[in-house]
Order: sequence, then C-alpha cells, then structure tokens
Amino acid sequence: MRNRILFCLMVMFTCIACSEREYNEDTIEEQISDTVTSTMTQESFVSNSTTLNYWLYTPAKVENNMPLLIYLHGGSGKGSDLNIILENGFPKYLHDGDLGNLNAYVIIPQLSKDIIGWSNIATILKELITSTATKFHCDNTCISITGHSMGGTGTWSIAAKFPKLFYRIAPLSGSITNTEANVTSLKESNIWAFVGSADVIVNPQSTIDFIKELNTYNSKYTIINDATHFDVPQAYVSQEYKLVDWLLGE
Repeated sequence: MRNRILFCLMVMFTCIACSEREYNEDTIEEQISDTVTSTMTQESFVSNSTTLNYWLYTPAKVENNMPLLIYLHGGSGKGSDLNIILENGFPKYLHDGDLGNLNAYVIIPQLSKDIIGWSNIATILKELITSTATKFHCDNTCISITGHSMGGTGTWSIAAKFPKLFYRIAPLSGSITNTEANVTSLKESNIWAFVGSADVIVNPQSTIDFIKELNTYNSKYTIINDATHFDVPQAYVSQEYKLVDWLLGE
C-alpha cells in the first residue's frame, strides 16, 4: 500500500512539473512574438554604375502580398547621409513610431546633391521599386508613391512617367505642369494631392488647376487652411485624413 501511495504522488508531481514547463514555454514564445518590431535599415541599389541609397522599412509581421510605399523627400534631404532624411516629415513620423506599425514595406530613397530632381533618376527608381516588390513578394497591385515639396513634384513626374505602376499617388506641396501629356497620362490614376493655403514656396494653384483639368472621380485635392509649405506634411499623421491608410488601401 505504501509503495502504491508513493507511486501516485510521483506521478502527480511529474504531471504538475510538465504542465508548468509547458505553460512557461508557451509564455516565453508569446513574449518573444510580442517583442518583434518593425525595422528601418540603410540599403543601397546599384544599376548601370549608379548607386541609390535608401531606407527600407520592414514591417513587424512579414507576409506575402504586402503593400509597398515609396516616399520621395524634399530638397533639404539631398546628400550622402541617410540620417538627414529622418529629420522631418514622413520619414521622421515613421522612424519615431508616430505612424504605428505599418503593414507594408516602405522605400525612402535619397538623391545625391548633384542630381537636380527625381525625374532625373526615374528609370533607376522604377528598377528599385520593381526589384523590391519582387524580392519581398509584395502586392504589385498595391504600390503607392508620395512625397513633399521637391518630393511632391517628383511624385507627380514619376507617376506621370509610369502611371500603371502605382495604385495610389499623394503629392504634397508639389508642382505639376498642366499639359495635355500629363493629363492624358494621369487620367486614370488614383490621386489625392495636398496643398497649404499659406504656401509661398510652391504655388498651390498648379495642383488645384491640374486636378480640375483631370476632372475625374478618382482624383481630388485638399487645401489645408493657413498651412505653410512646411506645415503640409502633418497630413501624414492627421486622423482627419488618414492619408497613409488611404495609400495602403486600408
């Protein structure tokens, strides 16, 4: 009888220990999964002896068929130090976590000082976009582009050159020439442009006139009252507009 009691006690303690171990392992796995975060890494893309440096944002939870977003910086972001780009606007919001954890990949390239504007590297930029989309199995039907100031102008020009590449485009404080070629190219594009009523650096009227000329249901503009040229990027974090969600198709 005594041996039987001891055997039962040993079995009971073994079961308890196993249960505790399984619980602890599950808890550890859960804690590990909770600590997985998004990353921003400095990358380089080389094509025809031209090097394009860029930030790559990788989402915390990686899946196939994720959206891809491209951001084009303004004139102050030019150079050879990628950290300059993180000083303001969308890149700063993304880096500081103000946009939350985006369920998308993001490319933020940098122009060198000897390049005038984004249209001058349109081909290599397209190569970077398509290469990234292929490498990370992104959703080719959900590639969007946005930018501010010179980047807003670049958004217009790159989208006009490759209109079928982009799902949605959002130029902020950019400039576009109201030509028949541009109107024809962007007629079917999904566009949401932003300008500030107090912008004295880039005339917001070029954007307004162009959207009116398009006269399509899938293109619109928003005038932010009393906003200066450098106030407009706040649209990225505005809960009123939810611009980033729109760009990602959410």
